[in-house]
Amino acid sequence: MPLVKTSLWRVLPWVYLSLLIALAVLLVVLLVASQVVGVEFNAESLEHRTFVVWRIPFTGVAFSPVFREETQSSPLGQFLREKQWWNTGQTAGSSGWLVAREISVRGDAAADADLLRTLLQSDRDTEQEWIRWSREHPDRAAQFWPAVASQVGKDRYLLLPDLFALALEKGDGPADWDERFRAWQRQANLP
Repeated sequence: MPLVKTSLWRVLPWVYLSLLIALAVLLVVLLVASQVVGVEFNAESLEHRTFVVWRIPFTGVAFSPVFREETQSSPLGQFLREKQWWNTGQTAGSSGWLVAREISVRGDAAADADLLRTLLQSDRDTEQEWIRWSREHPDRAAQFWPAVASQVGKDRYLLLPDLFALALEKGDGPADWDERFRAWQRQANLP
């Protein structure tokens, strides 16, 4: 009997250490698997920010607060508001922040709002290009941006790529733009 007790006491610390290591590895795997990172987009101000939250995998139940990075300002949003070309019709009391994209163990999920964010803010140069385009085509921009804002206010993001493509098409003149813009409005069932 004494021989069995002695060998058990020699093995027992190794068993505890193995369990402790397995528990630590499991905890690290759970933390990595439960992390969700993403981008929030404000359609009224055209600003965006990133966030991190930890959720129980595959449930959506958060077990941590949401950590957000500083909001990235939008020179394009400021320019459009100064020109009074941007009003989505959102109320002043609403926060306006929408989850545009999330990346987790389940994969990369993009919401409709990410479509507008991508069209406008793939990088700072893109925003500057839209400002430049708006200054070069003020008559077209005065119709284009309110139409975009109207679609955003109605959560009709899927109509935007065609409208953006239309804005960048080369035409013979203003009448050409007006005709194509009216055709887009008819297609989108707009007044």
